[in-house]
Amino acid sequence: MKKLYAKRDKTIEEHTEELLKNLNLLKKTYGKEIETLAGKEVWELLRLSALYHDLGKASEGFQNKIRRVRGERVKRGDYPDIPHNFLSTLFLLSGTAYELALKDSVLWEILFFAVAFHHDRELRELTLEALLKSYEDLSKKFAYLDRFLKKYGVKLQVLEGESLKKRLENLLVYITEIKSQK
Repeated sequence: MKKLYAKRDKTIEEHTEELLKNLNLLKKTYGKEIETLAGKEVWELLRLSALYHDLGKASEGFQNKIRRVRGERVKRGDYPDIPHNFLSTLFLLSGTAYELALKDSVLWEILFFAVAFHHDRELRELTLEALLKSYEDLSKKFAYLDRFLKKYGVKLQVLEGESLKKRLENLLVYITEIKSQK
């Protein structure tokens, strides 16, 4: 598989690992103060936020944008124009993140909010059809991303059929409701 870029000069893995190093520095420097204010759970929440926040950049549409900037040739394709922060939430619908939702829905909602709104982007093509098409594209990269995330105790799982459709419908409602409150 080709490298998956987060930025022009950094892969998703490199960018995420850099973020995790900064998180460790924050914990080392201000750990006690932050735990006093937010509790010990904050570190796992921040770690998961760092791991999931840019996974939506694995989408072919985003990768084509980066490859063009890098001067690479890219094939044309019809990819939904959904900002990567919203695409990243697709990875929260199964695997480790979904297990968190089953244990503690409030922590999952905080994780969802951190991932979905780490940028303030407009909702353009956020429809069920666009989400299904994006999920299909991203699911081709799950195995690659899963190998990277396993180092951090995080697993991904591909959803299919009615389970996928129902979770995407709920995700669409949730994003739209939160965005309408802003």
